Amino acid sequence: MGNQCGCYRNNADARHELEGQLDAPEYHASATKIQAHYRGKKVRQQLKETADGQDPLKKLNDIENATTGETVFSPSSLEKRNPKVAAILNQLGPFKYEGSLKTFDSFPTKSPRKLENGAIYVGQWDGDLRHGKGKQYWPDGAVYEGYWADGKANGRGRLIHADGDYYEGNWVNDKVSGYGKYVHPDGRYYEGEWINEKQHGRGKERYSDGSVYEGMFVDGKKQGLGTMRWIDHSIYTGEFHNNVINGKGRYCWADGRVYEGEWKDNKMHGEGIFTWPDGRRYEGSYRNDKKEGFGIYILQDGKRYEGQWADGKQHGTGKYINLNGQVKRGEWKEGKRVKWIGDTQNDTTFEIKESAISSKL
Repeated sequence: MGNQCGCYRNNADARHELEGQLDAPEYHASATKIQAHYRGKKVRQQLKETADGQDPLKKLNDIENATTGETVFSPSSLEKRNPKVAAILNQLGPFKYEGSLKTFDSFPTKSPRKLENGAIYVGQWDGDLRHGKGKQYWPDGAVYEGYWADGKANGRGRLIHADGDYYEGNWVNDKVSGYGKYVHPDGRYYEGEWINEKQHGRGKERYSDGSVYEGMFVDGKKQGLGTMRWIDHSIYTGEFHNNVINGKGRYCWADGRVYEGEWKDNKMHGEGIFTWPDGRRYEGSYRNDKKEGFGIYILQDGKRYEGQWADGKQHGTGKYINLNGQVKRGEWKEGKRVKWIGDTQNDTTFEIKESAISSKL
């Protein structure tokens, strides 16, 4: 994520950090990659055999390296031709076929065969269709191993991309559907539910800086209830919509500040309550991360202001209530009192320092 997390020093910082974390171009790119899997449709189409009525497969047992005399298409040689893929295979170990295999017992395992697109398949067949357990290698070094049915990846399987990304989980007709995990070499991953190659349902997504989102996804985006945890220990729990914070939720900053209320496009917007570790409290309306409309601000010692706000500052009519419960009405403009209303007598028991109101809101 680069440098998108960190301590939030004020509302502007919080807004920028939040937007960066949830909506960074890097994550649009990774989401696209996760959802495409085969980098667009190019590699996915390589899973399919041609359907022109001709046998697209060629037996490879007779194809030998003219220099060494060794078989070119042995599984071991295929797995070694891309160092990144070889490293991931070594890290993950052999693919584990789980569940009953009796369904596929009657299907023969044939020698390696090559498809017209250059991919090589080793495994079980049903006539001219890949069916059962099998492994397929692409010219760029990418490899899929898992179950096949009717010529397509179906059931549990593992695909390792040429660049080192890999997915392991469920497939339906050559598409990622069901439960699975997609991992990037830099540590980013998504683990959870998928539908038609998009994150859909409950899942967990970890970013390169260590931040983690756990919650609901719809059509490849964060949507519904979820929790976002940043590496500086800031946490948001609440509603998401279209990949950003929208709706009701609770945000806890690392320094102890807390806002609970309504959000719009990653910003405090609507009714909410903001509290500080030193005991201060604001309850009222927000607009674009700033106090706007009616709100009540209470200091540590109990003095309070109740009235109108604009652009994060007292603006309009309001009233001060002192520790004895006495009320004094006044008018404010851009955070400064213009005058008292009704009683011009100076009474310091009603004074609240402007700096106390404007700090860290």
